[in-house]
Amino acid sequence: MFRAMEIAASGMATEQTAMNTLADNLANVDTTGFKAGQVQFESLVDTQTPDGVELPEGVQVAASYDDQSQGVIQQTGNPLDLAVNGAGYFPLIGPNGTQLYTRAGSFTLNAQGQIVNPNGLVLAGGITVPMGEQNITVEADGTVLGTPPGSSTPVPLGQIQLAGFANPDGLNDEGQGVFAPTVASGPALTQSSASDNLGLGSIQQGALESSNVNMVQEMVDLISTQRAYESAAKVVATADTMLGYANGLVR
Repeated sequence: MFRAMEIAASGMATEQTAMNTLADNLANVDTTGFKAGQVQFESLVDTQTPDGVELPEGVQVAASYDDQSQGVIQQTGNPLDLAVNGAGYFPLIGPNGTQLYTRAGSFTLNAQGQIVNPNGLVLAGGITVPMGEQNITVEADGTVLGTPPGSSTPVPLGQIQLAGFANPDGLNDEGQGVFAPTVASGPALTQSSASDNLGLGSIQQGALESSNVNMVQEMVDLISTQRAYESAAKVVATADTMLGYANGLVR
């Protein structure tokens, strides 16, 4: 009975983790550039029995990660709304110069003319838009152009170089649509020229990438997970009742 309670309790804990992840996904279904969280489980087996028979020990979370597949790109018309059509990421300068990356391209200009995300993190590349610059254009290869006041001829201001990873699912979610590289993701690989030599895709101006959460599938998974949690809870309750009967007999 104790084993049954322990196994069921481990099931409840892992299903709770899954429900938290699904709930977070559903809460961010309309968040720009959001990547759906995924949880994988594994069974625990006791192989150290005297007769060598494998006995179940429960279940635990084997891995959790964010699905980095691309969401739908939607037009906004805002010249500093940028979307990556492909596998690339916008590089950001994090606190203390750390390297961070995002797919959420809701950019604006700060007081210094730097391109920043909603949290004020600067887009890497040293691009500065002079005061009064008009008609900012971002080409598909990342070239940023601006038209000086009193002129009709655009001039280059710099280039956005997309970054990619060997295993993007291994990126660490820092929150607010920002990711940090890890050993699992591998180091960032940056395009060395305007040509898409790493297959990272192109930049689409005046558009944003939507969340990649499939709301219908998430709802189905949430219902299934809730039922699994309830089943495990019933096992715990049944084992507790049986243990109570056993204690009564001993008396």
